[in-house]
Amino acid sequence: MGHFYDKDGNLIDKIEGANGNPRPTTLRDAKKLGLYPSVTELLKIFDKPQLDIWKTKEALLYSLENPKNDLQSTEDYVRVVMEGAKEKSITAADFGTKLHFAIETYLKTGSYEPEERIIEYMPRVISFLEDHKVSGICEQSVVNHMLGYGGKVDMYG
Repeated sequence: MGHFYDKDGNLIDKIEGANGNPRPTTLRDAKKLGLYPSVTELLKIFDKPQLDIWKTKEALLYSLENPKNDLQSTEDYVRVVMEGAKEKSITAADFGTKLHFAIETYLKTGSYEPEERIIEYMPRVISFLEDHKVSGICEQSVVNHMLGYGGKVDMYG
């Protein structure tokens, strides 16, 4: 599912399906409705060499930490390694999402919900924000009509 925005910057992530129930907006829907793709969707078309290197490294490390046993076929072992590396990627993305949310919450409210995985990072983040007098608007929808894209700015100020 992609993220699409209307000309006013509203996220249009669901539309009414033929059966009358909401369903995720597709690229076909977006074209038909004149919606703008999100910056994130556009960036997906570009190669991400550093991310690819990290994912490859994680797969190799997983294979070293979890050697193939004599009963596994090579095909099964490759699948296990790929699944293990994917889990690491999901865990890292989840951490990033939680840290992002904590920073956003702190900037909006002056506090955040302490969460086990991020609590050790937030004092340094808060120190940086305060030392540099960072303030501004978070998660603001924007559109570029000339170039035809939309999205949310994490923060500007």
